Amino acid sequence: MADNNSTANSATSHTHNSPNNTPPSSLNPPFTPLNLPSLTHTLNIKNSVPIELTYTNYLNWKKIITKFLGSQKLLPLVDGTLPRPDDDHPQLENWIQCDDLVQSWIHAILSLPLLETLFNHDCTSATQVWDTLNQLFMDHTQPTRIGLLKDLKPIISYHIRP
Repeated sequence: MADNNSTANSATSHTHNSPNNTPPSSLNPPFTPLNLPSLTHTLNIKNSVPIELTYTNYLNWKKIITKFLGSQKLLPLVDGTLPRPDDDHPQLENWIQCDDLVQSWIHAILSLPLLETLFNHDCTSATQVWDTLNQLFMDHTQPTRIGLLKDLKPIISYHIRP
């Protein structure tokens, strides 16, 4: 019996402390998209993001997809804060799987003309897909706003005059 107790005490001491007395919580890997449960992979993106990206709704689409990716803890894959690990990194396979998932989700909610345009850019990561879409739309949005403001200035001035 003494042997069983000493074995149990030994096992207990190892579960509470590592050999260097570091608490187990500090040994756990940080919670990242790479540690997500497989449930994430079964989600139908079209149920969560009800609009398809077209040439006219980028800003609204971006708000919805950003919230969705944030809720899945996958936003770091598109905003560049979780870059691809080195080829010998133990999480590389998980990173590729998550990145492919995000790319697939984005592709699934693009209009066919936009999907074809995106494929012409040969994006190889979710970050590249995200940046390419942002460039396609935001590069055109600013000149359009400036042009609209220029066109509206005489109308606004007319209606605001004292």
